[in-house]
Amino acid sequence: MQSANSQTYNYVTYTSREGLAGNMVYDMIQDETGFIWFGTDNGLSRFDGKNFKNYTVNDGLMDNEVLFFHKDFSGRLWMATFSHDLSYRKGNRFYTKYNDTMIARIKPEGRVVSFREGPDSTLWIFCQAQVFCWPKGGVLHEKKFKPAIQQRILNGITHPVIQWIGNYPCISFNDSLFYIQDDSLVFISGFKYQTGVKEITYKGKSGEPQKYSFPNDIVRVTTRNGLPHFVSTVKGAFEMNYNEYNPTPVEHFLPDKGVTSAFMDLEGNYWFSTLGDGVYKLVTKSALTYSISKDINALNEVFSIGKRNDSILTGHGGSRLAIWKSGKLQQVITYEKFLPYFENSIATNRLKSILPLENGAWLLGFDGFLLWQRGKEQKFLPMKAIKTMELQKDHTVLIASGQDVIKVDLDNFKIIKTYYNQRATCATAWNGKVFIGTLSGLKVVDGDNVLPYNAEDSILSRRIIGLASNDRFMWVATSDAGLVQISSNGKRTLLNERNGLPSDICRTMVLSGNNLWVGTNKGLAHIRLTDPKREVLVYNQFNLLPNNAISSLFADNNEVMVGSPAGFTVFETGKVNTNSICGLELDKIQSSKKSWQEDEVILLTPTDNFLQIDYSGISARAAGQMDYFFMLEGMDNQWQQTKVNVITYSNLPPGNYIFKIFARNIFGVSSEVRFFKVSVTAPFWKKRWFLVVCFLSGLGIIFLIFYFRLQVRNKKIEENNRIQLQ
Repeated sequence: MQSANSQTYNYVTYTSREGLAGNMVYDMIQDETGFIWFGTDNGLSRFDGKNFKNYTVNDGLMDNEVLFFHKDFSGRLWMATFSHDLSYRKGNRFYTKYNDTMIARIKPEGRVVSFREGPDSTLWIFCQAQVFCWPKGGVLHEKKFKPAIQQRILNGITHPVIQWIGNYPCISFNDSLFYIQDDSLVFISGFKYQTGVKEITYKGKSGEPQKYSFPNDIVRVTTRNGLPHFVSTVKGAFEMNYNEYNPTPVEHFLPDKGVTSAFMDLEGNYWFSTLGDGVYKLVTKSALTYSISKDINALNEVFSIGKRNDSILTGHGGSRLAIWKSGKLQQVITYEKFLPYFENSIATNRLKSILPLENGAWLLGFDGFLLWQRGKEQKFLPMKAIKTMELQKDHTVLIASGQDVIKVDLDNFKIIKTYYNQRATCATAWNGKVFIGTLSGLKVVDGDNVLPYNAEDSILSRRIIGLASNDRFMWVATSDAGLVQISSNGKRTLLNERNGLPSDICRTMVLSGNNLWVGTNKGLAHIRLTDPKREVLVYNQFNLLPNNAISSLFADNNEVMVGSPAGFTVFETGKVNTNSICGLELDKIQSSKKSWQEDEVILLTPTDNFLQIDYSGISARAAGQMDYFFMLEGMDNQWQQTKVNVITYSNLPPGNYIFKIFARNIFGVSSEVRFFKVSVTAPFWKKRWFLVVCFLSGLGIIFLIFYFRLQVRNKKIEENNRIQLQ
């Protein structure tokens, strides 16, 4: 059986379903903090790697349709919209003619065509019929020409093919290209205006202009270090090489999409915005996914993977075995004709285990039978639902299946021993004993008996889905409680979601050298056994894989193959880019009555002593896998840790505090520490002046009481003396 196989990059797609403001994305840019901004037909989106925060005219935008961006030398993020009004964002605020006197000075008569910034940091803003400039340290003003440019324009200013002649900005309109010198326009050349531009112009080695043509209309050219990096067209985006005198395409991405913009972010991720299909992120070009069919169907799911030399074998449903070589599908073999001869003749008959043997033979474990094959020679054994196969030193194979755990002699291809005659999920030989995973926990073979391994351990009494071992440890993967490491002396260590595993629901596991790989329903976990902290690196559909549901694994040194419903993904750990940044933005600081900026001193009162801090960790590569460490000096003695994006304090006592926070992503990169001061005033009855008044008042009252009693006493004495005299 031959199939039209597919080889694809693993893109991550973001649309309005994931929170993007709109699926029609015109442009995108990354700011200095690491946020990625998207201009859409339905507003502005800010992305931190996991969450979108959207802005519209209700939040200060001048128009909801944002066409393109420009980031200037001072960190202002300028936005061009369909409206004629200029606006930019800096910090957490939008600046428009309503709150910025500099912008209010000018009155654009057409929408913005382009922004450019010169070597002297002068910002040039080209509109349809006007030019504005903002010198560094100067004021924003309209550039006047002699004669006036409005008298010469017939069809509006357009984005020029050549943007600079030395330090002079270029401008194009009608059928001519000029550069601006003082208050004059100096003619460079004429050109034929056309709507469908299919070529880029660059400077040749000898200084003469050269052109490179593309098969489709160009939407935008993204430069890097002054050279074209990406050319976005109506049929995909082209990545260009860095040869200054001969820029040529080296890769064609998304050939069936209309791409409006493309760029590489600070972590090395590729981004592509499209006309109607949202945004695509590509973490690495070194991970490729292969599938039997180009269509999405059950045939693509890979339940087992094996490799010998340059041949890869993948197991599928429907009794199918696929053979691959050099990334190409060579053959798909179906064994369904053998099903009627076996008791377990189920239609799906998944190929669940593949084991390469010596002399070019393979052992294939299906749901319905066990097959030994070398070339055209085949041997069968009836068996129900084979789960795992492990090659032993005595030329036998330990097999766990849905009906028992057995040992098969490969020389005679016969069952020579039955360890367990009930349903099993996996089995392994470790330290001279056979361990068996079952639906009711881990068991160990002791002579002729099969006993629960540490029946008092509730986790090891859960359903076991995988076993792996080396000389020192055995790892037990469970279906709902994470992973347990058992040392040779019986010491147990638990690894679960709380300490780094992407999910407690494990699906498969494989050990290769000092690397343990665990497939879960939420991605792939990589545990480096040489790391004493056993920190977990997670790969999922947000940073490497096409699907989070891991069906099978194969690992050999640095090469890793991951089976999923999408096919099987191949990558090398040394080639996967782990460069990362980590930023932190304080989005909101508020009490129950007021909000503050980070650079302000937060003043709380006895009746308003509630404080809430909202923040965002920034890393497109980490995709939200972030821990936050915070401390309120004056109350906390050590850093607190959390994964949530909001912290609240209720009923803060009077005093002066400093709130500190930083983020750390899954790659171990930390952000800078952000902090601000908090002061909670005491109620008037706790203030010094009130206490002094109370103290003095008390003294006065005591004095008056003493004085009154003294007066009464004196009167009594006088009265007694008077009586005695009488």
